[in-house]
Amino acid sequence: SIVRDAGPERPTCSEASKLVYVLSSTYDLYAFTPSTITLKKIGRLACPDPGTDVATGTTASPNAMTIDRHGAAWVSYTSGKLFTVDTSNASCTPTSFVPGQGGVFKFALAFATTTIGTDEEALFASGFVDSDAGPRGQGLATIDRTTFAMTKVGDFSGSLKPFAAELTGTGAGEVWGLFTTSPASLVPIDPRSGATGTAHPMTGVETGTAWAFAFWGGDFWVFTAQASENTHVTRVQPDKAFTVTPLNLDMGFRVVGAGVSTCAPLTPLK
Repeated sequence: SIVRDAGPERPTCSEASKLVYVLSSTYDLYAFTPSTITLKKIGRLACPDPGTDVATGTTASPNAMTIDRHGAAWVSYTSGKLFTVDTSNASCTPTSFVPGQGGVFKFALAFATTTIGTDEEALFASGFVDSDAGPRGQGLATIDRTTFAMTKVGDFSGSLKPFAAELTGTGAGEVWGLFTTSPASLVPIDPRSGATGTAHPMTGVETGTAWAFAFWGGDFWVFTAQASENTHVTRVQPDKAFTVTPLNLDMGFRVVGAGVSTCAPLTPLK
């Protein structure tokens, strides 16, 4: 099992920063409370000048999301642009991030603390490119929130090197990837090198055409959708040998991004 010491409650954590947030394919932002398996709609994103999707040439759409310790969402678009979103009303603000740094346009996002028990956190990104064989990974990078420079950390290890990965981080300084293997797998990623650890396949779960996940309450909450289907939710419990449990939850929409902050609880639900 995985043992985490969350340390004392940290004063920078608002109640809003302790929730999971999900973003639909129609740009609607929701708060998701895993303890009660409930959704609350916040509003619809209307980010200004989203740019052009690098693969299709059409108007760009949200690609991935993460949440900072103050409860603000950070959303990447398929144009490579990066926006911040107020999780109280879904209002959207552009950043000065320049798309295409290091050849990366599409990327997943996650915050993770730099060490256990600290308020300091880093913003991680995992780039990928579309191909006929599916999304191909570009390893792990960081984004400086002052200069908005993207810096490559390193490639994923061994057989996972070519795979794309969604990201989630924790208040215990961990970075995890949801990899587009078959079946999909959860893998710890070294935040200092990008090296991948032991993969945990999720039997019966495929990333499909829309996938995202978040770590909350000691568990992973995985959102996947096939073709034009609505999203299915799967709970994975690391403290129970990574037990995979599909939830009987009709999301009613397709999730294209999920985010959680480093304020989220680390201990398993009872």
